Amino acid sequence: MTAFVDAIRDKDFALCAELPLTPDSHREQLVGQATTLGKCVDAVYVPDNRFGRVHMSSLAAAAILKQHSIDVIMELSCRHRSRGALLSDLLGARALGVSSLSLVRGKSTPEELKAEQQFIVDTDVVELLGVAQKVYRDEFRNTADDFILGTMANIHEPQPEQNTETLNGKISAGAQLFQTQLCLNIELFTRYMRHLRQNRINRSAYIIVGTSPIPSYDLACELKENQNHLRIPDTVLHRLKHATDQRAEGITICAEFLQQVKKIPGVSGARLFSPTDVDTIPLTIEQAGFNGQ
Repeated sequence: MTAFVDAIRDKDFALCAELPLTPDSHREQLVGQATTLGKCVDAVYVPDNRFGRVHMSSLAAAAILKQHSIDVIMELSCRHRSRGALLSDLLGARALGVSSLSLVRGKSTPEELKAEQQFIVDTDVVELLGVAQKVYRDEFRNTADDFILGTMANIHEPQPEQNTETLNGKISAGAQLFQTQLCLNIELFTRYMRHLRQNRINRSAYIIVGTSPIPSYDLACELKENQNHLRIPDTVLHRLKHATDQRAEGITICAEFLQQVKKIPGVSGARLFSPTDVDTIPLTIEQAGFNGQ
């Protein structure tokens, strides 16, 4: 597996795939899934309590995978952590040799879990990027050539009067890469990327799109209803609902999206996620024609 820091700089289109961590995830399962994914992507993305649901820590998962020579992008969320806890995890990631980080604010606690978890954000993403840059520059002798600091960019319908102050602020704080939320809306993403190019964001940071081979109509509806920041158009729901084989149709939809995305100027790669069936990710990549890229 190529290190992601090299792939994002040297390849026309870098790929990473997210592990679907759960409270029941264990070492053997993680290694098996990551090994399967590692055969077709440049890095394995390790989430940090995705959608506010608790699972194995991203630092622990990264440590397990690094022991098996699997390159990781480790997500670190501001949610539920003090400044001291964030710094501790950054130092731990650096000591493990994690060279690719995704620093995020973290989604609010789901409604059904609010009685069990308070939503606490002690540090914002811009501040965390600044801290991470200092921690990693100390290790790599004042150069950013050996690590990648990533964060989120939210795909939205651009407005003529809108600028990109938020993204520029993250770049000034140390962001070298922006990844988007899950998207299967190629028309919206094309307009959004045109907006970023017009504001020269792609000249200062790499941009990778999040997407998914959603395996069923019911799951697509659940994601769209409960995670309204995800970009799942009605055309995708229609195709899944009327497909004879919904799993196969989900793979085809995502493969078509990837093929179209690769043609958009300024896009450096994609992050794939399947919440229930990681085997669909290699199949999607193969169908998109990216194997051996």
